[in-house]
Amino acid sequence: MMAGTAWRRAATLVLSGRGAGDELALLMVRRSGKSRHLPDVEVFPGGILDDSDFSAAWRPLLTALPLEPLLLSAPRPATFVERPPVGDELPAEIGFRLAALRETFEETGVLLTRPAAGGRPAPLPVAEAERWRPRVQRRPAELLRLARELAVAPDVWSLHEWSAWLTPVAVPGHRHDAAFFVASVPERPPCCEDQTETQHVEWRRPAAVLADHAAGATTLMPPQLYELSRLQRFGSWSALERFSRRRAPLGIQRMLPVVALLSDGHRLGLLPGDELYPAEGDPAADPLAEPAPLRLPMTLAQAETPGGRWHRTVMGRSSHCTVRLPYGHVGPAYPADRDSAGTPEKYWVGS
Repeated sequence: MMAGTAWRRAATLVLSGRGAGDELALLMVRRSGKSRHLPDVEVFPGGILDDSDFSAAWRPLLTALPLEPLLLSAPRPATFVERPPVGDELPAEIGFRLAALRETFEETGVLLTRPAAGGRPAPLPVAEAERWRPRVQRRPAELLRLARELAVAPDVWSLHEWSAWLTPVAVPGHRHDAAFFVASVPERPPCCEDQTETQHVEWRRPAAVLADHAAGATTLMPPQLYELSRLQRFGSWSALERFSRRRAPLGIQRMLPVVALLSDGHRLGLLPGDELYPAEGDPAADPLAEPAPLRLPMTLAQAETPGGRWHRTVMGRSSHCTVRLPYGHVGPAYPADRDSAGTPEKYWVGS
């Protein structure tokens, strides 16, 4: 790839916890204000892959359940295909899951595990989390030592494929190729910030995070804004748990947003399927293209003409989808669409 346009592979965990009355809450992280990348931004936990996430040394430790069901025959996003195993390394689908679990542990203190010999999954006890967390933060391969010494396995089986995102080429700085997974826990484990990578960690309702973003009380990047907008469709923890588990075998699509600058100064993040998304072969959609936004001779009002095929984010404001998404996925909800929360099955395709 051209200098400055290569993406760094990353993994993100959307962890849902059940509250009273089957309430859905998500584990959210506010990044440190001292961070060089996205300071003070609220995100799902996650981060860059490490070679240890794919180490063959994991194989004898990941035997609590078969790994084969995680290696789907459904359409594979290039996120996984472009990271083939070398030698006896773990497949990408497993290594990305380990990275998501490890980064969540580093940033929040929550590590989902299973007894290595089999049994019920459970988060790592608080005392052990406090002992091991700084060690894993300093050296990611320490997660292997943790698993051996405590006879547990990171619970890769609880993570369901959800989405994959590329940072637009028009965005300066760090660019990531991130796989998003969803996991659901029936009880919300204790969590805490580390005051290094994270300044605040909390279980939060999707609608509450979106409301804070709209009021200027928090900042969301477009992938988080989009994902929270569709996660708010689920009226309960059980609805998301069931949907994510049943939908995952259908596959996921890797989305490369194309930034469009409108004549009135507004910016759109165009996504595949939108009527304004560049056609295949258009330089604006080429991952090797120069990092400049697509300029469109229209205002936001003109771009939002009713009846259009929309799959986009209005930068800093909201996400909109009027197209049917592939692989049985649900689209983001408009604020006016919240009455449809809890019935995402009507958006399924091919299920």
